[in-house]
Amino acid sequence: MPTSQVELQEIPAFTGVALRKTMTLKQIPDFAGEALPVIHDDMKRLDLHCAGPAVFIYYGADGSADTEFELVVVQPVVAAGGALERCEYFHASAFKCATLEYVGPMSGIGEGWHQLVAAVHSQGHHPSVECREVYSHWVALGSDENVTALQMGYL
Repeated sequence: MPTSQVELQEIPAFTGVALRKTMTLKQIPDFAGEALPVIHDDMKRLDLHCAGPAVFIYYGADGSADTEFELVVVQPVVAAGGALERCEYFHASAFKCATLEYVGPMSGIGEGWHQLVAAVHSQGHHPSVECREVYSHWVALGSDENVTALQMGYL
């Protein structure tokens, strides 16, 4: 369930190790389960260090289960270095967004997104094509202890 008020923020730019794929919402759990181990293997091989929690960046997701969009799974790093084998370096630009903290299992995250979308519209903003999920504290897919920052870009 959302546990905070919606805040307007500007997230600084960062660089990370990433995998990307075009998919639908239904495909996210499988891709996430595959992507993060591959990302961390590439990082370990090059001795790259994490600079924060994993970030899922969505381009073109509209909340519909059947809409295709691009998902970029990014692990921020302190510094890029060396050639990656299966991943790419990804530079995430500074990001002006409305943010809401969601605490709970992934099965209920849609409720948080609905609240955030409604808040963005009620403030007279229009969502951009980019939104992000920052996994501040991850336990498991069904855990009530997960903490995820929902970030919706706006115009």
